[in-house]
Amino acid sequence: EAGAVEVNGKIYLMGGRGERAVQIFDPVANSWTDLPPMPLELHHFQPVAVGNSIYVIGGFTCCYPSEIAVADIHEFDTQTQTWSISGSMPASRVRGSAAAVVRNGIIYLLGGNTEGHSGGSVAWFDSYNPASGIWTTLQDAPNARDHFAAVLVNDFLVAAAGRQTSQPNPFTNAVAQTDIYDFVSDTWSTADPIPTL
Repeated sequence: EAGAVEVNGKIYLMGGRGERAVQIFDPVANSWTDLPPMPLELHHFQPVAVGNSIYVIGGFTCCYPSEIAVADIHEFDTQTQTWSISGSMPASRVRGSAAAVVRNGIIYLLGGNTEGHSGGSVAWFDSYNPASGIWTTLQDAPNARDHFAAVLVNDFLVAAAGRQTSQPNPFTNAVAQTDIYDFVSDTWSTADPIPTL
């Protein structure tokens, strides 16, 4: 339940349950470097890179099953190897287990849930401009989902798999539909379901 992202040819692995070192993998040297842990326990997030910075938005902290969604936007400067808080999600949009992608320097946050493993799946779609600090609420996706990763393919954001987590069994309610957002036309569509839930 950690996250990883590439910056300047190196892979940064961070977060997960408990307080774990931030680790950097250099594929050229074929070596790992350990740094101190994140400022607090963060898990269930998809980190993204803008320039030399890594942003963590839409994660949880603490304890199963009712993990706390973290409103703060944590920024890691890969040059100075330091953490800061560069903003926060609006109170009405705070969630964890969300997916994130970057397009043209803007971070897009999709889905997630508001109650950890106790429920609260959302179809929310938002953008955050790290240069200006502006947060924008966008059109909801067709399907609520959490525990998934999104990917950017050309001008399309693709969201597949995941689930609508709830108790008593958080592994039920898998999401079959594939949602696609077209940045050019500003529209959502639903594509073929994934073959295996």
